[in-house]
Amino acid sequence: MYSLQAHEQRVETLERELDAAITAAAHARSEKRQAEAGQRPAELRAQEVTAELDNTTSMLRAQEVAGELENTTKVFELHMEELRAKQEEISKRYRNIKVLEAIIQTISRKESHAG
Repeated sequence: MYSLQAHEQRVETLERELDAAITAAAHARSEKRQAEAGQRPAELRAQEVTAELDNTTSMLRAQEVAGELENTTKVFELHMEELRAKQEEISKRYRNIKVLEAIIQTISRKESHAG
């Protein structure tokens, strides 16, 4: 009889362990469902943040490029001013050369008529 009683106690113990394992499995499945339910919103939020980050980065880069373009434009305008000033200087010198050539021709004619 002792052996039968020991077997019955062992069966009861195993049944309690089985009930506990089933409860733990159900609890784990519930937690898994909750985690899966939270996963999709988290993924969507990550996509939103990534898109916003990309957009912000693009806007910053566009502002940098606009600033670089503005600086390049200012440098170009300064170079154009320098070129205009040099062109004006060249034009003045060219007019002076023409005046001097005319004076030389006039003097040469006077010398050739006088001589």
